Amino acid sequence: MLRRKKDILITKSFAKLNLFLKVLGKREDGYHDIFSLVVKVSVADTLYFERLSSPRVELSTNHSELPTDERNTVRQAALLFKELFSIRDGIRVFIHKRIPIGSGMGGESSNAAYTILALREMFGVKIPQTELYQIGERIGSDVNFFLNGKCAIIYGRGEHILPLTLTKRIWFVLIFQDYGVSTKEAYLKADSLIKTPKRQLYLLYNDLDIYQEKTQSIREKLLKLGCVATGITGSGPTIVGICPNLKSAKRISLTLKSNGIKNTITSTL
Repeated sequence: MLRRKKDILITKSFAKLNLFLKVLGKREDGYHDIFSLVVKVSVADTLYFERLSSPRVELSTNHSELPTDERNTVRQAALLFKELFSIRDGIRVFIHKRIPIGSGMGGESSNAAYTILALREMFGVKIPQTELYQIGERIGSDVNFFLNGKCAIIYGRGEHILPLTLTKRIWFVLIFQDYGVSTKEAYLKADSLIKTPKRQLYLLYNDLDIYQEKTQSIREKLLKLGCVATGITGSGPTIVGICPNLKSAKRISLTLKSNGIKNTITSTL
């Protein structure tokens, strides 16, 4: 996962897909309790780390819409790591962004997690898994998933992890949307529906799927083309189609592209 090129430490920062997501209710601290089945997939950003003699953290990216100030989770993770382990040296990070921003695929949380893992390697810090989780939890609710394994049940705010083992590779066709979905809005909508039976047309259960009407025609097309299930990941709006195998994923992808629907093929790791 981690590799070196001269003085640069390089790591992939993989995306995730929620194959099941149940919102259990709102907590006293303002967060929500959830229960979700999550997998890592091959869509990934690439992070480049370089150690500096000065104490600063420098951050740059190829994506003009990605902030590089204190809002960025890579910067948050780097500063927290330096503080916790009294590291005086600085860090230069470049983020090559491939995971779409605001897609529901966990790009920001993944970037934070892989930053923690990379800095642990760079500075030779020995950290038990429980302490890694404590660091991840301070940055974001689902950071911990990216710190452990390739498939898991996550619960609580998303910080509690029950690792699972996949017995076979799963292939997906992903359709990215040209609009974003507010996570806050999705949870507010989910609050109003918690006690209401949910109509599930597309098999992949997700309580944050608040715009089914917008994507119904594309999902129906995916099912007709041979996907065994469709849904969204996270709070969306990325549409996920599960394919029986790579051959069918390629066929479905090509058919969609011939109809002007941009998509990408990915798989579990």
